[in-house]
Parts: sequence; C-alpha cells; structure tokens
Amino acid sequence: MLALRLARGGLRPTLFHDPEAGEKPCGGGITAKAFSEFPELRELAIPRTRVDRFRVVAPSGREASIEREGMFEVFCRADLDGALRRAAVEAGARLVPARVRSVAPGRPGRVEFDGEESEFDFVVGADGARSVVGRSVGAALPNPRLCPSVGILVRGVDPAAGATIRFFRGIRGYLWVFPGPSRASIGIVARPGDAPASALRARVEEFRSRVLPNTEVVGSYGWMIPAPGPDGRPPVPVSGEGYALLGDAAGLVDPITGEGIYWAFLSAALLARAVLEGRPEHYREGVEEGIMPDLRPAGVWAERSFRAWVLEAVLVAAARSRRVRGLIADLASGEQRYATLPDRIRRRRVGRLLTPLLRVAFGGREITSARR
Repeated sequence: MLALRLARGGLRPTLFHDPEAGEKPCGGGITAKAFSEFPELRELAIPRTRVDRFRVVAPSGREASIEREGMFEVFCRADLDGALRRAAVEAGARLVPARVRSVAPGRPGRVEFDGEESEFDFVVGADGARSVVGRSVGAALPNPRLCPSVGILVRGVDPAAGATIRFFRGIRGYLWVFPGPSRASIGIVARPGDAPASALRARVEEFRSRVLPNTEVVGSYGWMIPAPGPDGRPPVPVSGEGYALLGDAAGLVDPITGEGIYWAFLSAALLARAVLEGRPEHYREGVEEGIMPDLRPAGVWAERSFRAWVLEAVLVAAARSRRVRGLIADLASGEQRYATLPDRIRRRRVGRLLTPLLRVAFGGREITSARR
C-alpha cells in the first residue's frame, strides 16, 4: 500500500518481497471501514467473501447473532497481497524478488539482500512482527508483547453461515471461523502465557471436529500477533533516523481484536503523506494523532475485555437489545471508533445490563442507562 501510494505520488520506491516466504498467515478479514478509507481496495478484482452475519459465543456457550450488511470481507492473503504488489508495480514501483537479510539505516541507508547491497534515502519495515528492519535498528518487538496464534485452513464451510467468534475461560483472546472465497480459516489467538501453542492447536482441532466435522483440513499456520502495551502505545519507536516501521512491525494492532490490516494500511497512508510532503519525520506525529486516540483506550480496556463475566454481560445484553447488537456490528465493521465509544454509550443509553461492564471497562466512571 505504501509503495502504491508513493508511486502514484510521483516517486519510484523499491519494494522488496521474498517470493519464497509463502502466504502471510492471517484470517484475511478486511473491515468495511478499510474499504471506505482506502479506495485502492475497491480496485482489486480478486475473489472475496462478504460477511453479513457472525455468531458470538461466550465461555459458557451463550450465543448472540450479529447481522449487518457488509461488516467485513474475507480474502485469501496471497490474492490480496499479490494484487496490491501488481498495482504498485503498474504505478511505477520497482519490485525486487529477494529476501532482505539486514538493514543499516541512515542517510543513505543500506539494504543487504541475497548477497547484494543497495543504498536508499529512506528504509521502511513493513515486514511483520519479526521485522528484519526492526531488529536491524534496535526496535525489535519484545516477546511479552507477541501473542501466539495458530490456525488451520479448511474446505467445506458454507460462506452463507457467516463467521464465528468463540471465547474461552482463561484465554485472553478468541477463536474465529472466517469463511474465505475458496477455504475458511479457523484460528485462535491468546496472550503470552495463556496456553502453549500445542494446547491452542488442540483447541482449534477440537472445535473443528465438534462444530464443523465435515470440513477438510488443507493447511495449517502459526505466527505472532503484536499487541500494544497496557497503555495502548506502540512497544517500539515507529520511526528514527532514516527509517520507519509500519503495521505489525511497529506493533500497530488492535489490542482487543488483534486486527491489523486496517492499522497497517492507515500507517502506510500516514507515512506516504509525510514522505510525499518531504517531511518523513512527521510520520511519528501522524501516528500519535491519527492512530493513538483509538489504540490507547483499547490497550487500557484489553486486559478487562476478556474476563468471563464481562463477555457474559455483553452477550446477555446483545440477546435483549437491538442497540447493543448494532454497537457490536459497528465495532466489527470498524465504523465505531474506540475513541468515541464511551460517548456513544452514554448518548444512546445502550442498556442497563451493560452498566457494571462499563464501570470496569471505562475506568470506573458511572454510565447510566434507563432504556434498552
């Protein structure tokens, strides 16, 4: 996305991509908000599955069904990433099919790849939670902020059934089923220390065999999802002399949902604007003003959000209140910002059943509601 925007802005960026890296492990969900803010996504003629409904299951097994047209769409990441790379090249970016081995930032910065080396005015790490660029500049994400996630790819899930989100007691995360265009992703994410990867894999397989027994497993994956600190701030500097980090590499991920694609695109847009204006050093300011107002409160609430009684309270309220279901749908689609969530709850009186939850989630402030 960054290479595409820079190329369309008149620059000729170089985009490194390791052709042997394989498909990015990911559920592949892109929110309605991302489509509204990044028109490049609407240009991509690739298969996708639109999700209009999803099922939320609390640790007790209590369920609620959330419905809203076009909350998010699910892509195969190989299709999505490949289409964006092609668009960037067509716009004028130079694609180098090689694996970057190390980076020495500065003015100029040096990039070593597959036995070769080149110099660049500015180096950007958009290479995930284990970013080579981040490690090279001393900004590697700390292990306590890396959340283990595992999953499988299956065939045989009916896309019309929608998605599923399943919570478990003792897991500060959730299991998901995202129906893609040719296969579905069943995965789970947890906080460090909640469970070993083997236990998470066993939980995924138990869910598949019990809930979706007629599916065929065609692949598996595992990776780390970065999480901001408890104050919601990025765990590493997002930029420095001659370099910047985007998306997962910068730890810019929703600390509650683990969703990272929207924040990766947004960080790319902020850096593209700063570079095209000739002021790449303003990227950090852009992150502070354009991303932190949402991720900061989400980071504060994240530890409380996965408590079993909180999840049960939300599901009870959702079963009884159309307004609560609408709020959850807006959060899933990305249309409801965390920054304005408390104001919306107060203004619309989202439900008496949520009052104890809100006292905890919003720092003990009283939020009353007289109606559903």
